[in-house]
Amino acid sequence: MNHRALQTHLQALVTILALWLSMSLALTASTAAQPPPAGIRLEKLLDGEHLSRTAGLADPGDGSNRLFIVQLSGQIAILKNGALLPEPFLDISKKVLCCENAHGLLGLAFHPDYENNGFFYVVYSDKRSRTVVARFSVSSDPDIADSSSQERIIRWNQEPDLPHGGGAIAFGPDGYLYLGSGDGGVRATAQDLESVLGSILRIDIDSAFPYAIPDDNPFVDNPNARGEILVYGLRNPWRFSLDRTTGDLFIGDVGAAQYEEIDFKPGTSSGGENYGWPIKEGPRCILGEDQCADETLVAPIIIYRHKDGTCNSVTGGYRYRGPNVPTLPGFYIFGDFCRGVIWGARRNDAGAWVVNELLQSGLLITSFAEDSEGNLLLVHFRGDIYRLHGQELFASDFESGDTLDWSQRRGGVTVVAGGLARSTRALEVEAGSGKSFLRSKHPSAEKTFNVAFDLNVNRVNLANRSAEIMRLAGSGKRGHVRLALEQDGDSYFLNLWTREDTGGFARIGRTVLPRSRTVRIEIDWMAASAPGADDGQIKLSKNNKLRISATDLDNDGHKIGSVTLGFPAGSSGAGTFLVDNYVSTP
Repeated sequence: MNHRALQTHLQALVTILALWLSMSLALTASTAAQPPPAGIRLEKLLDGEHLSRTAGLADPGDGSNRLFIVQLSGQIAILKNGALLPEPFLDISKKVLCCENAHGLLGLAFHPDYENNGFFYVVYSDKRSRTVVARFSVSSDPDIADSSSQERIIRWNQEPDLPHGGGAIAFGPDGYLYLGSGDGGVRATAQDLESVLGSILRIDIDSAFPYAIPDDNPFVDNPNARGEILVYGLRNPWRFSLDRTTGDLFIGDVGAAQYEEIDFKPGTSSGGENYGWPIKEGPRCILGEDQCADETLVAPIIIYRHKDGTCNSVTGGYRYRGPNVPTLPGFYIFGDFCRGVIWGARRNDAGAWVVNELLQSGLLITSFAEDSEGNLLLVHFRGDIYRLHGQELFASDFESGDTLDWSQRRGGVTVVAGGLARSTRALEVEAGSGKSFLRSKHPSAEKTFNVAFDLNVNRVNLANRSAEIMRLAGSGKRGHVRLALEQDGDSYFLNLWTREDTGGFARIGRTVLPRSRTVRIEIDWMAASAPGADDGQIKLSKNNKLRISATDLDNDGHKIGSVTLGFPAGSSGAGTFLVDNYVSTP
């Protein structure tokens, strides 16, 4: 693993003093002035006071209610029925080089038939700085491995004083063993198909010993390439995962100077993808425009820039398939070791990956893991183990309850990314008349209400070419303001209506919504006596912000009675639309 401020975050932890200093700084930076998240929470399964330098976690899939914790020092501990067992499952610390330059015991994977054959596989750095993949067996005691049973599967060299060793290991839905290899600190190796460095390998450990090469690997018939290679052009794929449902491969590739990235191989692809390192780092061209223009290079699906002067190191995660957060299935969850941020990404209908920040965890995230049920687990470098859970969808005065209950009570509304922090919420309505996805009966009983969201008309489908999408009602009989979408040919308009004394509605504002870009809609409702009140203002500014104001909700300055965002009951609206980056201030 590597980052810009320190050559590698593990290298920065050479001494005990450096270890504690880096933790303190990371925790302070990650937790300062952060409001409680609205959508996910972390349940601590283990306080890691007796562990250190934890690098990974694995579930053996044997129904034993055990989790196996990988430590860089060369030990594997067991968390069994909520308690840490006193004796390690495996101790190969005498074989392992730890812990500078990303060396150590790096990964663990259990054979799919572990319950019957007792085989498990580890990745570690040996005393000569070589990366070793080895098979071990469990002893007659299910909580103790046979440390003398090692059988080497594959080994590769890397520069002893340089990081980028990779270290991830996993079995795919196809039963093959997948291995992650970094460039070994020598950039050019990532484009050298005669080297296993800078790639993800795919091998068959059941058909032959130590392994066979699957017949459908992309380079199996290429005499100038290693047949084990599945994809290449990677710098340091510290953590990767395979979707247990689709076989899609997600790779967290630790960046160099400017970008961290997530690379992707669809489960339907036969492999051979070249992700471009060291020709490119994310969108940044390194080796020249001619090479960077190579159309065979596969761009990452997700990138984020480094923060100047800070540690940056992506930790690849999993596509969520668990039961604990009902609104996140299909989301790819990943994080950053140094920042402690957890993100969720989903692929929209246009094929683009939309990323939302889920949580500022304040943790040094070395790895994610799945248990046998698909629940997502998180490993903190200091030893703590966490499980991801859902949180209340709305806070304070909004309807609350877990996201599954909320979605059911709303009658078929689909919450695309419930469980996101308020400032980065993405919700989608797929409902007819009477279905709404935000409703507050008593929004703080204030005279003002502010709401903002991003709207892209390319994600709008109106059944009747017109639909009311927001309603704000005062406490009196006449205080209503309505916001409606209207489609006229290929154009979309946003209309603002208020109820007149006669009981009917009059349109007091209208603007066209551009199809070429997302519009930020910021809406203020306030009493007529409020400073700055400007009844009927609706205007699209040059920076794609639509500012709307409506005043005197019931002509008497009474307080707001209810707010509905969606397709309010009694409206003629039906269809679908997506709201991104929703925030409200009642």
